[in-house]
Amino acid sequence: MYKYFLLILIAPSLLGCAKVSSEANKVSIHSSSSGRQVDAEDKEYSVYSTLIDEMYGNDGSGRIMVFDETTVNTLPHADLATALQSVSKRIPGGIEPDILADFEWKNNQPRKLVNRLAVGVDYDFITREDLDRIFRKGGGWVELNASKRSRGIVKFSGVGFNRQMDQALVYTGIQSGPLTGSGYFVLLVAKGNSWIIMHKAEVWTS
Repeated sequence: MYKYFLLILIAPSLLGCAKVSSEANKVSIHSSSSGRQVDAEDKEYSVYSTLIDEMYGNDGSGRIMVFDETTVNTLPHADLATALQSVSKRIPGGIEPDILADFEWKNNQPRKLVNRLAVGVDYDFITREDLDRIFRKGGGWVELNASKRSRGIVKFSGVGFNRQMDQALVYTGIQSGPLTGSGYFVLLVAKGNSWIIMHKAEVWTS
């Protein structure tokens, strides 16, 4: 079970990157403007908060655990560009090319997430080291769900934006057991200061 968990949740995704790069923390739309970088980072955490509230709203059974590194999980052995093109074909009207390009750039390496979420859900961050310790002890999902009062581990990719920064693409997944989980690419649009989920494309389920 431990090896299976590592393959699905912790092991390097199709990006093949295990080391978190501080350089990847520079969020931007291919712009050198520091103001635009800050704006993109604010919007990114707003997207994450929307997804937590809308997709993983508290059902009273425990908190969600947010994996503290960005990651992308898609079909095995597929490269990211091919996976994104496949997802784009499944979304009415497709996905703007600049969103796809920004998504690829944002996810060329994993990046640490920080506690900037504004949500109405009971949550906590969990690290790769936390998971490694729990599963190497042999407790696995039973110990994780009991000790953390967890009802699932949520993962996010970096967020790809269009140049107007009013559309966003993100990967998110949740897993609560070796054969219990699902992952989606989600397209959102900005409405005032809020984000609205427009389309979800499921890319895996177990």
